[in-house]
Amino acid sequence: MVYNPFLMKRIVISFVFVILGSASFSQTRFHHCGAEEIRQEMMATSPAFKAEQEKIEMFTQSYVSLIANSKKTRATIYRIPVVVHVIHNGEPIGNGANISVAQVNSQIAVLNKDYRLKNTDSLVTTHAFYGATDDCEIEFCLATLDPLGNLTTGIDRTDAGQATYDYPELETNIKPNTIWDNTRYLNIWVCKLGGTASTLLGYATPPGTATDNDGIVIRTNSFGTVGNVTSPFNKGRTATHETGHYFNLRHIWGDAPCGNDLVGDTPVAEEENYGCPSFFPYNENNTCGGGANGEMYMNYMDYVNDNCMKMFTTGQKNRMRATLVTGGSRSSLTVSNGCTWPVGLTEVSKTSDLTFFPNPASDHFYIKNTTDFSKDVVVKIVNTIGQDLSSLVGLQKETSNRLYVNTASLPNGTYFITINSNSQSTGKSFTILK
Repeated sequence: MVYNPFLMKRIVISFVFVILGSASFSQTRFHHCGAEEIRQEMMATSPAFKAEQEKIEMFTQSYVSLIANSKKTRATIYRIPVVVHVIHNGEPIGNGANISVAQVNSQIAVLNKDYRLKNTDSLVTTHAFYGATDDCEIEFCLATLDPLGNLTTGIDRTDAGQATYDYPELETNIKPNTIWDNTRYLNIWVCKLGGTASTLLGYATPPGTATDNDGIVIRTNSFGTVGNVTSPFNKGRTATHETGHYFNLRHIWGDAPCGNDLVGDTPVAEEENYGCPSFFPYNENNTCGGGANGEMYMNYMDYVNDNCMKMFTTGQKNRMRATLVTGGSRSSLTVSNGCTWPVGLTEVSKTSDLTFFPNPASDHFYIKNTTDFSKDVVVKIVNTIGQDLSSLVGLQKETSNRLYVNTASLPNGTYFITINSNSQSTGKSFTILK
């Protein structure tokens, strides 16, 4: 059971006044995230939602206890289909709120790096918290099929006729009228936030949310790494943070002085941290009983600047994955056909010989074979709507077992590649991000 969507509309409007009545924020200090206020308001107002949250938490704790002794082990990689709803005011594509394809793709690339611990700014091995970092083994792909089964780029543009949007408008009009099936897609709305939402970078709904409101909202200039983005929130970490909430994570300070985030390997924090502390350890031996290593301010679930966020812990990984395992509150996403490959192509999840890197790529990538390439090597690349773009790339053999692939002619976006050589084959999705 989920809570009443009509009740949600009243709750959101009351939540607006909660935000307006809270501590004032300067123009340079955003409130960052409204996810917890929304959850708490729904918990207090909707018995059905509260009961659903208690059920989800019991399942989560049972799953976490079950795998408590496992750490950094290979597990199922869950792939989440994403639809990005670009809400604008009639601007041409690539201008203002009608953000470019490149900006959308840059955000998907960040999500994949952060949730697979492939971010280049991850903690160094000598850092005190390095041992707590983990690969969440969750990946994201822009949808290739829409709810009706039609080919799509995974970007849904809506001219809603407003320059900015606040909570009532988003929750009672925009989201219910644009949402794709929330059991098959992670819905992300990107728009200019104003009015009662003017202090927020974004917010997310927790598992168990009504079907016509479920998903994530991100401020236009805090989404992705290129295009209409503004420092210090221009590294795509707002979406990383909000996606954590979507998968049932709390803020590391538990949204209370020395609060509980329900994760065992995040040190207790006194409160949220802003900016980027210039030294480590920070706030060591705090009043909460934190240890000598201080607070984990570089965690994605704090409020620091984007360039300061670097990690999820194993405990956070397990808590998020509890929503995706069989019986989990978001497990239907893992069997969605939203990211089905174009007809005629097949993903190969594992091959002993063929690999390609880097992913995302810019103007080139490499294909490597454990043995010499035969003369019959065949590379096929198609885009998300099934167009064969193989003729736009150039192949050059650098060594007997490594090919250089020139992708300078490919625009930014998500692609699918199949490689065949020596009776071996591999097929993967990849991203071009210049």
